[in-house]
Amino acid sequence: PRDPEDRLLSMRALRQWGKALEPGEIDIVHVQTPFAAHYAGLRIARHLGVPVVESYHTYFEHYLHHYVPALPSMLTRRFARRVTVSQCHQVAQLISPSRQMGDALREYGVKTPIEILPTGLPPESYTVGDGSRFRALHGIPAERPLALFVGRVAHEKNIDFLVRMLGALRTQCADALLVIAGEGPAQEH
Repeated sequence: PRDPEDRLLSMRALRQWGKALEPGEIDIVHVQTPFAAHYAGLRIARHLGVPVVESYHTYFEHYLHHYVPALPSMLTRRFARRVTVSQCHQVAQLISPSRQMGDALREYGVKTPIEILPTGLPPESYTVGDGSRFRALHGIPAERPLALFVGRVAHEKNIDFLVRMLGALRTQCADALLVIAGEGPAQEH
């Protein structure tokens, strides 16, 4: 409700779409996000008699309190872990972008098989940009060391860590600059 970036699913429209599917049309359901989409994916998979795979890439226990600040963070952490374990046990396979996320799920008590599949892009998929033009446009000297974050600006992306590390980096390289390119619900923060 407080995040304009998030869209609410029309559960009625999704149910109608799912009912229109026939067994044999789809081999697997892949859920990319928990909560409502997770349960909708399970419902459709049951209707079709196919397995569900879920990508799990967010430490919800570490950021849920940003979205529900009225509740104590200890309570939101417990809730997030409990929901995570419950939902992970409802699917046939999990996909994690990192060993660390997979290890965290195991630590929570998740027994579902986890496949590590990094979500980064291979270097050859990038087009060559014009760094000197970017620096000139933003008044950044060519020799100034620059670190870059490109992505959704949200609490769960842990950009605060990058800002803290910039402070540590500046003890060795005083003019280091961190550029944050993106927008999202944590932009003001």
